[in-house]
Formats: sequence, C-alpha cells, structure tokens
Amino acid sequence: MIGGVGTEEKNFGGFRYGGTISKKAWYRLYVKHNDGDGSVNNAGMDIPDDWDMQRSGDNGHRLTLDRRNEITWGLGYRYTSDEITNSFYTSFDPAILRKEVMI
Repeated sequence: MIGGVGTEEKNFGGFRYGGTISKKAWYRLYVKHNDGDGSVNNAGMDIPDDWDMQRSGDNGHRLTLDRRNEITWGLGYRYTSDEITNSFYTSFDPAILRKEVMI
C-alpha cells in the first residue's frame, strides 16, 4: 500500500494484493489513484488544468510448469478513468475518459 498528499499532487494512493494458490500458482489485483493540482503560469496565477486518474484491474495468474515453461492467464480486466480540467493553455479532448477493457 502506498499513499501521500502534497501541494501539487493533492493525493495519491495505491493498493496491490496477491497471494498463492499453490506452490506453482499466484494471483494479484491492484487499484491506483492520483489527483493532481493545476499548473501555475509565469505570473503566479493558477491555471485550471487539474487532473484525476483511477486504475484497477487483475494482473493475471501464473502457473509454473517446470524450470523453463509456465502458463499465464487472467480475466484481463482493466478499468481506467481520467478527468482533466481544460484551460486556455491546456486542453484535452475528451476531457473525461473512462475505459473498461477485457484483454
């Protein structure tokens, strides 16, 4: 688990959990979050280009067959959410993007 707060990176965190299924099989899940503050121009004024990001998913599973071979599988699910506050100086299109992907 990680986390923190600051003046530019307002808050961030992550959590990863995994375990053992057997002597040769493991799994792992994860969640991440970042919340960034807007930029500042040369005059010291705030630029409203804040951003948010969330990610989560299943990193897959692995089964070791022998010293040189293994099988990797998983749900392959990924969720990503990005949200940007556009400004005169910085613009992203689309400003909000959410994706659910099955790999």
